[in-house]
Amino acid sequence: MKNRVYIGLGSNCGFKQENLAIARNKITELEGTRIIKSSSLYLTAPWGRTEQDDFINQVIEIETALEPLALLQDLQKIEIKMGR
Repeated sequence: MKNRVYIGLGSNCGFKQENLAIARNKITELEGTRIIKSSSLYLTAPWGRTEQDDFINQVIEIETALEPLALLQDLQKIEIKMGR
C-alpha cells in the first residue's frame, strides 16, 4: 500500500539549497518512495534561538511504500548522515 506524506525540509548551514537538493535525492532513494510535488523555496528567519543564520525551507509531497515508523527512522538516518 502506498502512503501519501508531506515532509518539511529546512537548512540554515553551509550551502543551504544544495543541502535541500541532497536531502530530496536521499529521500527518493528510500524503498518505494518518490516525490510527487515540491513547494517553492522560502527564506525564513530563525525563531527561538535567533542568533543563527536564516533558513531555506521547502515542503515535499511524497508517495512511499514505507510504514510511518520506518519512514521516520529512515528520515532520521538521513539527518544524521547530513550532520544534523
